[in-house]
Amino acid sequence: MKIYNKKYLFIGILASLVTACGSGGGGGGSSSNSPSVSTPSPTVLVKPAENIGKVENNSNRVDDKNDPSLPSVEEVIPSQPIEPKEEVAPAPQPDAPQPEDPQPDEELPPPPPFERPPLKNSATLDIKEEGRAALVSFNGETAINEKSGVINVSAKHASAIVALGKNSKGVNDGTINGVQSDLVETMNLMEGSNGGNLENNGTIKGTGISIVAMANRSSHGEGFTSTNNGEIELNGNNQSDLYHTFLIGMEATKIIDKDGVDEDITLINNKNITVHNDNFHLLNPNAVSSMYIRGMSMNVYDKSNAKNTMINNGNITVSGKHSSGMSANGNNITMINKGVINASSEDSNGMVGYGENIKAINEGTINVSGPYSNGISVSHGAVGINEATGVIKIDGKNAFAMSAVNGSKVINKGKIILNGDSIGMYAGGAGVNSDKYAPSSIINEGEIVLQDFNLYKIAIWAIGNATYVNKGKIIGDDGIEIKTEDKGQFIVGKEASGDIARVRAKRSLKIDGDVVASKDLIEDNKKEIIYKDVFSAPKIELARSTDSKAVSMFYDSKLELNKDKNVDMVVYRNETTVEESYESTEFKSLTNSLDNYLDVEGMKLSKDEKLVVDKILKSDNVNEIKKVVKDLSGEIYANLPRQIFDIQDRFIKEDSKLIDNLNEYSYNFNFFGDKSSVKNKGEISRYKTRSEGFVGTKRFENNVFATIGYENSSVKYNEGSKGTIQSIHTGIYKKLLLNEFDIKLGLNGEYNFHETNREIDSFDKKAKGKYNSYTLGANGEISRVYGDSLYIKPTLGLNLGYGKYEKFSEKNAGDLGLTIKEESYFSILPSVGFKVGKNFESVDIYSNAIYSYELGDLNKKQDMSLLGDKINYKLNSDSLEKANLVLNAGVSTEIKDFKITFEVGKEFGKRDNNYLALGIGYKF
Repeated sequence: MKIYNKKYLFIGILASLVTACGSGGGGGGSSSNSPSVSTPSPTVLVKPAENIGKVENNSNRVDDKNDPSLPSVEEVIPSQPIEPKEEVAPAPQPDAPQPEDPQPDEELPPPPPFERPPLKNSATLDIKEEGRAALVSFNGETAINEKSGVINVSAKHASAIVALGKNSKGVNDGTINGVQSDLVETMNLMEGSNGGNLENNGTIKGTGISIVAMANRSSHGEGFTSTNNGEIELNGNNQSDLYHTFLIGMEATKIIDKDGVDEDITLINNKNITVHNDNFHLLNPNAVSSMYIRGMSMNVYDKSNAKNTMINNGNITVSGKHSSGMSANGNNITMINKGVINASSEDSNGMVGYGENIKAINEGTINVSGPYSNGISVSHGAVGINEATGVIKIDGKNAFAMSAVNGSKVINKGKIILNGDSIGMYAGGAGVNSDKYAPSSIINEGEIVLQDFNLYKIAIWAIGNATYVNKGKIIGDDGIEIKTEDKGQFIVGKEASGDIARVRAKRSLKIDGDVVASKDLIEDNKKEIIYKDVFSAPKIELARSTDSKAVSMFYDSKLELNKDKNVDMVVYRNETTVEESYESTEFKSLTNSLDNYLDVEGMKLSKDEKLVVDKILKSDNVNEIKKVVKDLSGEIYANLPRQIFDIQDRFIKEDSKLIDNLNEYSYNFNFFGDKSSVKNKGEISRYKTRSEGFVGTKRFENNVFATIGYENSSVKYNEGSKGTIQSIHTGIYKKLLLNEFDIKLGLNGEYNFHETNREIDSFDKKAKGKYNSYTLGANGEISRVYGDSLYIKPTLGLNLGYGKYEKFSEKNAGDLGLTIKEESYFSILPSVGFKVGKNFESVDIYSNAIYSYELGDLNKKQDMSLLGDKINYKLNSDSLEKANLVLNAGVSTEIKDFKITFEVGKEFGKRDNNYLALGIGYKF
């Protein structure tokens, strides 16, 4: 059987069958060292995630910039840039056509003749020449090495099976053997590119320093699946003065560019993967941080929203310094171990996750041995979870079952067994930039067992503001040490059953660090709660843990030795109050009432009451307290007196416009729209109003006028609440002329229908209120116009008003709904105005200034209650200023019997308010 040279295969077949292919980072082809058909001069594969440079036998050469080895991590930068490797093109054959460089306007010459590459093999093939692939499949095709087929690969840039393009597939049912003759280039024994899928049902064996058994790369975000149902075995080939090795059972790399896609990629191991390089550092004692031993590895670059998944259902065994059973690097990857992972040697790891939105989940068994090793290690925002079915066995000096650094989290729900000098769970920072990340955290909801021959006996180690929450069991056959440093904390919580999580040792227990109660140990509003025998052992040493530690703003905790010489956890209320936490004029009555309510012990709390109690007493953030108080207060109702009198003012203003413009006509109708934005004042939220409505007037004898109107207003508050107000209006006016002074007297009344949807964000509830209000008023105005086309108009006015809203209770929010008592207001508002205008035939341009001073009382405190009237308080209302100044400008035009008016204005004083109004009138 013939074997096809991949150099000419690219020129021939890919030109017609595969689009967007290139070398390395080009237009979507395989990587530059890919054995799949490529350019005549292949280059070294660039792996951006792992910074693997050109491999040289150089003692100064180090790699693995981003791969975390916890808890001690060093960042190393490659010493040399990656250079493309040039090769001399093969000499042309005498009878072969000689292509020339194309001229600018010439067409490319046809590709050299080629034979179709085979899709099946059942014989024995030896690939000894560079750039050759035994089997190649293109888009939608499947290449198969059958059960009887044996493919031996020993040349660089060579491969046994290559799958290129969407829905292509490479399948091995037989045997593939790879032995590296050139120790510089990476050898991919099976390779998929740009949507190609791989499946191994047979055996893949490789020996060398840089081999990937199954490699899949997507340059433009194409999806693929690689599955191992057979045997994969890779062994390191050690040589003197060699400082690099790169052995991976299954590897996936996805790069997403702006013009590409973002599709799902999947790696699945259902059988066995074995990767060894045990003697590498024995032959090369100076080699550091340059060894990549991976059972399964996935790298996703750029932001990805697709499902990027790596699953082990079988067995993964790795050995060698810096080895990992499963490794994920980049963004948005989920790796799950449902089988068995065995990792051994120094700095070996069961599962490693590095990057945001990366999850390392163990549902099976992880066995790790060797110093500085990790069962599950996560960094830079990743999360590690040992599920309820998961077991992690760890044995090694300074080895950790689970570790989290630089803003990451580990959660144990299963079982951790510690042998040798290993440590249970670790959280902290690593590297010179560790302070830039959020604190790391540990949660134990399962069981940590320290074997009798564990020398360190450290179950927990938290440093650098890291926190450890124990909601499970910690059991020691001999001794146990709880250790925290540099503001790290050991937090005692509750198990899923509701019992407090306890630590028990058969011989001795040392607590060396800060121990504090979890917030879930605060029970309702009890002043003190004692949890017995939280730490128990025949001998207990308390190094520095008896001092009081803050649990929340309102509770502290401390450890106390009891009569049995065990240690109790005491959680008790401190002297902090809600009122002193939130100094607010508007909410002073509410905060005082909340403190009185929280001081009453033994109350039977409803579901909503417990929500309030827990939200306040378990909070450790003053801004959260402020948010809770404001959400409970119903402060949006403090705007009620302003809103109902603003509605009255708008109708009086529209009535005045209609009457002044009526002239000799009998009827006048005006449709108006108004938008206003009222700024916040103190703790009373801002709101925006949009109003639409109409008013109409009719002239009767002796200059008597009657008006009627309707308005619909929608209100949006700053905190997300909203409401509507529908209003009806009527008025009667008398107009007089006395010595060139216009005198206008009137009576008016409005009735309003309110609906409110109030957001209670802190408790994820929405309260609904329906209620009514009304206003009655009498008003008078005296004015005189000076000038004709250019005029001024001074005005004196007095408005008397009475307003009232009825008692109502909110619905749809349980006990968090408010009851607002009825309230009435009386307004005495004298004003002085000055208007300047210019008439241009049918256009009038004007500006106006109006100053008023409130002599009534619109600032009454509103009586409210919540939690079934258990909390009664007075809410300071809008706190309207007495003095008020309105500045506006407008333009109106009259065409026959139609009049259009546009006006903008700003109000200073009772609360800054910007408004814009539009009116369209018709008289007849």
